[in-house]
Amino acid sequence: MENKSEPESGDRYSPSAEDAGYVRLLAKMSDDAPVSITVHDFEGNILYANEETFRLHGFTREEFMAKNLHEIDVPESEQLIAARMQEIREKGVANFEVQHFKKDGSKIPLHTEVKIVEWDGRKVLLSIAIDLTERKEAEEELKKTKNEFSSLIRNSADIIAVLDTQGNPLFLSASFYTILGYRYDKPGINNILELVHPDDTQKALETIKSANEHPGKIYSVELRMRHADGSWRFIDVIGMMSSWGEHDRVITINGRDITDRKLAEEAKQASEIRYRRLFETAQDG
Repeated sequence: MENKSEPESGDRYSPSAEDAGYVRLLAKMSDDAPVSITVHDFEGNILYANEETFRLHGFTREEFMAKNLHEIDVPESEQLIAARMQEIREKGVANFEVQHFKKDGSKIPLHTEVKIVEWDGRKVLLSIAIDLTERKEAEEELKKTKNEFSSLIRNSADIIAVLDTQGNPLFLSASFYTILGYRYDKPGINNILELVHPDDTQKALETIKSANEHPGKIYSVELRMRHADGSWRFIDVIGMMSSWGEHDRVITINGRDITDRKLAEEAKQASEIRYRRLFETAQDG
């Protein structure tokens, strides 16, 4: 039987076909990965980068491989390189957000995870980065929407309120306090039903019950609510059951003060009754 001898000292190791195939497979998997994968030394010299890295940055392979990490990082990120390198040396791993320059000069936000690995007999850094562009744009759009919504609420002449399923306020707009005369810094309102006229309480309870049973359905109800001075304000309320933040079920309300209109209608009705009686009295006379 033929004995396979170990290679003598100094002989160059030749990888088997199986080893070479495994390496090609790893290289293919890396290039097909939907994340940026790079290997660089502690001086920032690029030793390896996958195809996604080139695509994200807009450089050709040759252009990117000629770059240094200090050139790719935007100034704000570049200033943190030394401190981050020190953290990686101490802990072996680190993760953080950075911004890189693209070939066209624009910036790309990345969430990066870095760890120390062995590369050709020396310690280098393996970096896996995820493009945060879409997330950042979504966050910016959400921030813009929130600001617009906050501005809308601040400038709205209507009452805007969010209540839990029992009628306890989770949010009350500034117009709530303006219309009903309560102090914003000392609201003292435990439940919205406390402000509803006794003759309208049952109507309010039935509306809340129906909203709880039929999420998404819009309800409209007219309620009298107590002003801080003790008088009553007529409020035309539109509400529905929905979700809000961490709350799965809340009642969102839009309320419009229609007191002046109601008083005008009542005054008109009283006037009509008075003139009708005068007319009837004149006919009888």
